[in-house]
Amino acid sequence: MKFTLINTYFKDDPYQASLPPLGLGYIASFLKREMPEVEVNIAFDYDELLSDKPDIIGISSATENFDDAIMLAKKAKEKFDVPIIVGGLHIIALPHTLPDSIDIGVLGEGEEVTLQLMRLAKKSQLKPEFLKDIQGICYHDNDKIAVNGSTLLIQNLDDLPLLDRDLFQNKWRMKNNEQVHLISSRGCPYKCTFCISSKSWFKLRCFSPEYVINELEYVLKKYHPEEIYFFDDLFIANSKRFKTIAKMIKDKNLHKGITFRCYSRVNLMTDEMCEIFKELNFKYIDIGFESNSQKILNYYQKTDATPELNQKAVDMAAKYNISLGGNFIAGAPIETYEDMLETLNFIERNQDKLDRSGLGPLQPLPGTPIWDYALEKGIVSENMRWRSLHYDFQNFDVNQYPILAEKVTKEEFYNVLKLSHYLNGKINWVGFNKKIYYELNVKNEKMKNLETELREIKKSKSYKFASMLSRLKKLVIKNTK
Repeated sequence: MKFTLINTYFKDDPYQASLPPLGLGYIASFLKREMPEVEVNIAFDYDELLSDKPDIIGISSATENFDDAIMLAKKAKEKFDVPIIVGGLHIIALPHTLPDSIDIGVLGEGEEVTLQLMRLAKKSQLKPEFLKDIQGICYHDNDKIAVNGSTLLIQNLDDLPLLDRDLFQNKWRMKNNEQVHLISSRGCPYKCTFCISSKSWFKLRCFSPEYVINELEYVLKKYHPEEIYFFDDLFIANSKRFKTIAKMIKDKNLHKGITFRCYSRVNLMTDEMCEIFKELNFKYIDIGFESNSQKILNYYQKTDATPELNQKAVDMAAKYNISLGGNFIAGAPIETYEDMLETLNFIERNQDKLDRSGLGPLQPLPGTPIWDYALEKGIVSENMRWRSLHYDFQNFDVNQYPILAEKVTKEEFYNVLKLSHYLNGKINWVGFNKKIYYELNVKNEKMKNLETELREIKKSKSYKFASMLSRLKKLVIKNTK
């Protein structure tokens, strides 16, 4: 039985196209261990999916890509007429909208549920009378869509196998020997009104520090990446756990010759935390500032976040020579033009301290309080064009995007996006060049260390003995000719 997984993404979006789909990787790794008789592949695109000739197809999709997931499923159904399963944040939030072209939706964590579905598939039992016993799925049952609640969470994440990154086969732009994305937890302790993380993961769960270090050692030994990117929602959410991991990294010298990156939060950017970042080469830190207006931070339920803490976080990063990235949002229903300018002024005021910056319109994502508000106002609907939620300033249409801002005109809103686009473009260009300069210095430092190690080796008795044996061997060969 051949099971092919595929992630929908915008091919013209460099960021989306660069990242290997870690979620699918975990599912595939889990199936390889539990059902080795199943041939699992992760396809890069539809052409590879076609060449696979799968018996079952699994699609992962976020909301803005869901139109593409439906289209892909229709084409695949016509070509192969095989069962198609969909997972991802969109179907989790709207299980009752399962498209006709897709047979089953996975409503949460995918490993255990997908395993159960594969076991049914092996017996040709992917039918309603058998699916009704699986919790955490939706499926077509005659003329209705059955929803069997949410998936049961994996209580001990350490039970999962290490992610098999060979499954990605370096098909994505971000290669394993360049930057490896590593997930050490699932979920987030905060409940911001625009974010779906708490809806999909329900609570914060973490791999143990020992598991994280084991995976880190494995990745460093096998792929020798230049950078490790901890891709958790908030890697340092549990400061005690982070300090334990940091100590283990230091004790094992895993930070030597490697750069780390992770997400932080303004209230967690303390001297103690930044000292750890600096010592262990956590060179790149990114923060979701969202806004520099207290009124808007409150609206988003950004607890422990204030304009003062925003500035303190930026200053802390500069103090410890940490490369800082900032994410910002504009367009809350109560947000005025002046509120938006407060955020723009914050970015401009700190442009010399930011290396990465991005500002986009507020997204009404299904499963969030923001979605509920937009739905009530008639701004969005469950049969809308999901692609309209994708933001790309170069192709942005102020008349097509579901804008929630009620206190500004469309012209004012577009002007804010335009100003931020040029301001952030300048910041990102300078930051990109600083990153190249930093990476060149790191490589030069590695070369110096290798040269030093080589000189020390040449001084050793074992090296001198090996050199003597080599000379004797050459002499013997010469005399026997």
